Amino acid sequence: MDIMKAVITSGYGSEDVLSIGNIDKPNINDNEILIKIHACSVNPIDWKLRGGHMKIMSGLKPPKVLGGDFAGVVEEIGKKITHFNIGDEVWGQRNASIGGSYAEFIKVEENNISLKPKNFDFNQAASIPLAGLTAYQSLVYKGKVKSGDKILINGSSGGVGTIAIQIGKNLGCHVTGVCSTN
Repeated sequence: MDIMKAVITSGYGSEDVLSIGNIDKPNINDNEILIKIHACSVNPIDWKLRGGHMKIMSGLKPPKVLGGDFAGVVEEIGKKITHFNIGDEVWGQRNASIGGSYAEFIKVEENNISLKPKNFDFNQAASIPLAGLTAYQSLVYKGKVKSGDKILINGSSGGVGTIAIQIGKNLGCHVTGVCSTN
């Protein structure tokens, strides 16, 4: 088995429980894709999982490789993969409880990734999946906002809020944003 580097938790706690170590590089199945990660992001759920604040919900037990958001290049594809090719630049999200993006490689299914927009670099692309999907789903699926609606974005300076403002404006809404003085 091939080895890769990853950021691994040694237990629950602060960032002091994180260290770089060697783990087995994932092997893919016929319906999976192996991504060489170029960038990943840290979301509040990651430090909540690391801190042990979500043990009951996640079932997470260290040692673990955290991280859900990533951007990278398709390294290998399974036999049943039809929408991606080796060399494609992609971005995606994996369930944070499963984790795995704080590593050199991650294996995912096709529905976890999309082609990276050409005008994004890898760092930009990796910063968007969780916050972007949360903002989009909140406004479009839950809020059902439409052009002309007046919406209030509470926490507009955070990751979800900054994206929600842009989505709201793009949908033709009148957007008001509020945030703390910090």
